[in-house]
Amino acid sequence: MAPVSAALHLSPHPASPRIELSVSVLVSAEPRELVLHYRVRGDTAAVRWPEPQGGGMADGLWRHTCFEAFIGQPGQGAYREFNFSPSGQWADYAFSRTRVRDALRGPPNAPLIERRETAESVELVAVLDRRQLPPGPWQLGLSTVIEDQRGQVSHWALHHPRPLPDFHDPAGWTLRLPAD
Repeated sequence: MAPVSAALHLSPHPASPRIELSVSVLVSAEPRELVLHYRVRGDTAAVRWPEPQGGGMADGLWRHTCFEAFIGQPGQGAYREFNFSPSGQWADYAFSRTRVRDALRGPPNAPLIERRETAESVELVAVLDRRQLPPGPWQLGLSTVIEDQRGQVSHWALHHPRPLPDFHDPAGWTLRLPAD
């Protein structure tokens, strides 16, 4: 499958504090991997970026600046949640239905995470091994948590179906990728 041809723009939740940014994601489902390329543009100096930690699995990444992907199959209750921190840390959670944690089958494979900074943007590329994902077709929820320098958190997603931010709501998972 070729990459999604255009950048998918995430929007801040209406209840989130305002920060002058734009956030986009490019998605590419390759034969062996799923590649998610997040790009943050605008006043990136206003963002509290986590310090490099050298990788490894960690809980609670969503409390600070991180990038997220929710991956399930249309019509199924089970899904996976992935958190990618600009620090290099990551999280991988399995759910049997909305917000009901399930044990992962076997140890998770660490995603490849690369952070890139330019004069105009901060980017994070996350690469997931497709063997760790449910078979396609996929329903994806792509989101980002942005913490500003004052500690305020804003929630960004492709779609916000509720009055309060809730990335676990499948109604917000609007990207569909067909089976191979």
